[in-house]
Amino acid sequence: MGSARSSRKYTYAVILVGVVGLLAVTLFVLWAGQKIASQGQEAFQAKRREVVPAASNLLVRAWARVQTKLGSEIWRERRHGPLTPATWDEIQQELPLELLEYGHLAGLEVETPSGDRVWSSPGLAQMEAASLDRSAPFSFPDNAAPEDAARVRAVLDLGDVLRDRRDLTDFVILGVIAIAVAMYVLTAVIIILNRAQIRLQRIEHEKTTRLNAIGEVAGGIAHEVRNPLNAISLSVQYMQKIGERGGPVSTEKDFARIHLELGKIRKVVDSFVKFARIRDMVVAPMDLGEVMDEAVARFIPDMETRSIRRTVAREGDLTCSGDKEKILEVFVAVLQNAIDAMRDVEAGELGVRIAGRGRSIRATVRDTGDVVDESSLTNIFEPSFRTRDTALGLGMTVARTFVESHGGSISAALAQGGGCVVTIDLPRRGVG
Repeated sequence: MGSARSSRKYTYAVILVGVVGLLAVTLFVLWAGQKIASQGQEAFQAKRREVVPAASNLLVRAWARVQTKLGSEIWRERRHGPLTPATWDEIQQELPLELLEYGHLAGLEVETPSGDRVWSSPGLAQMEAASLDRSAPFSFPDNAAPEDAARVRAVLDLGDVLRDRRDLTDFVILGVIAIAVAMYVLTAVIIILNRAQIRLQRIEHEKTTRLNAIGEVAGGIAHEVRNPLNAISLSVQYMQKIGERGGPVSTEKDFARIHLELGKIRKVVDSFVKFARIRDMVVAPMDLGEVMDEAVARFIPDMETRSIRRTVAREGDLTCSGDKEKILEVFVAVLQNAIDAMRDVEAGELGVRIAGRGRSIRATVRDTGDVVDESSLTNIFEPSFRTRDTALGLGMTVARTFVESHGGSISAALAQGGGCVVTIDLPRRGVG
């Protein structure tokens, strides 16, 4: 029970650590995303500050080359050239934007002072709008009157930058997810290994306990079997001597004695076999009330012979899942123990009560027998415990093991007014 409780606490602690770790990872992802975005904005602003003056200088030189190329006469005819689309088509020939090495410059946009579009670099309209970043406009030429100057914008293509930032963000997120998944997988592995280790420890403990118990009762078995064998041997020798003397080979009394002693040996062997095969389970639905009735029915002749009065009470739903034969052995062992305790009591009383309570079923067996002392009840489930020289003492040990194998518990205590009361608690679904 302690191991199971420790296992649950350990599991809850690991889950708590995992949840806290996931929250920390989520906060880190949000912080990293904001950091990447802010750093990207700073890089964009720096790129604007770098590209706009450079583009302005290039335009000045390109405009001067156009003036020289056109000549002063044509130039005078185009005195409002900065607002003429044809003039910008000519400027473009002197300003090959594909040769610019100023970052991600996608092209230029030209507007009138009133905001009407005059000209834009070829191919700019076909680009994805979400990837374009337009700088603050600057006047061109800067020495022209405001109504004659064009407003020029340098347009940056941020597609690569955005893709790099998205890739970096995805990398961080995927990395964090991978770490979180690895952490949870590791946590799951730790939980599974921990439970497996606890299960193995419990199995090993049960095995060790069973082997120790077998070792403890080995001497008792030898003693219990030796006495009947000695009696059988003496009977056979006696019959042999009678035969050698010409008398009758056997009598009915001799055979009865041999049969009685063989029955004792068979009883000892049967008890030990039940104890050794304690883990075999055949799980099926059953009614514990019917199982108790079957167990009580086995002792009705014995109780009538000893004048033992009995009361059997049933309450609630008594259906559950378990091994019927093993639970029957439990009830039989407890009833046998109660009846044996009243062997020297006149007009003994046996009270049986079985009641369904939520997810469990409780059975109590009370007798009015003589209890030597409370230590007898403490050791009643031990393999070596016995109240008579002829009793091996495995019945209650097997009963306790069968009950615990169903996830239940069994205990014995002094009953109010004298005698003993054995309490059996069984879950409705203890196994399977």
